[in-house]
Amino acid sequence: GFKEILGEINDDTICELLKTIYGLVQAALMWYKKIAGILVDKLKFKKNRKDPCLFYKKDEHGEIVICLYVDDSAMMGDDVALKKTEADLKEHFTVTCEELKKYVGCDYLVTEKGINLHQPKLIQRIKEKFADELKDLPTKNTPATAGYTVGEMKEGDQAITQGEQSKFASGVGFCGYLVKHSRPEISNATREHSKQLKGANYGHYKNLLRLLKFVVDTEGAMLRMEPSEILKRLFRLKGVVDTGFATDVDTRRSVTGYLIYFCDALIAWKSRLQKNVT
Repeated sequence: GFKEILGEINDDTICELLKTIYGLVQAALMWYKKIAGILVDKLKFKKNRKDPCLFYKKDEHGEIVICLYVDDSAMMGDDVALKKTEADLKEHFTVTCEELKKYVGCDYLVTEKGINLHQPKLIQRIKEKFADELKDLPTKNTPATAGYTVGEMKEGDQAITQGEQSKFASGVGFCGYLVKHSRPEISNATREHSKQLKGANYGHYKNLLRLLKFVVDTEGAMLRMEPSEILKRLFRLKGVVDTGFATDVDTRRSVTGYLIYFCDALIAWKSRLQKNVT
């Protein structure tokens, strides 16, 4: 294509790319720089110091928050502010606005009290990939047995096949994405299984299937983000933390789990193996 435009070229000729091509590695970064510049410099939004993809503004039109995820954006705020921002953005970009129902792999169910987050498509993928293995398993009330930990394979343990190992990693990956957005109750079980992504035995595989069966049986479960009526106009954070001491059977390291609530709505959670033996 260069020859048609430039004529004969030699090995020393360099073409400068004047416009980012969609699909290149740099495209997402260049898009972020462009829209962030418009939001901050033109529309007078402020960038969150902790999360550079979160922007907010408060003026005579009301309050508004914008979340960026590559070329998908979510806007939340007062009606007048939303309409004004939509009109402002259309002066710079081709914008399609619609009611927020799906975003970053999640379904959003808006209720009178708040928002429920759900990931039905991901659970459907679990059903399809593990259909034969899950169909005859009994229903359990928990994702794992109490105190369940995953240890390294011991001498004499039978390793699962390469195909089963691939499915094992896929199952853990599915659960990890559920944990990230809508299913905090499977955080610890998912973290345990993630320790054997390269060398699981049939005991590990059996317990992963129990976790996946639990997810499928509770597919209607959603993360309910409903701030308390009394606290709607107050800024209140509450943290809950617990630790299992020396629970890792191989390293004797402890596990810490925490929940963070904002106005009684769960906004952050994690189950993590501590870095040091304490």
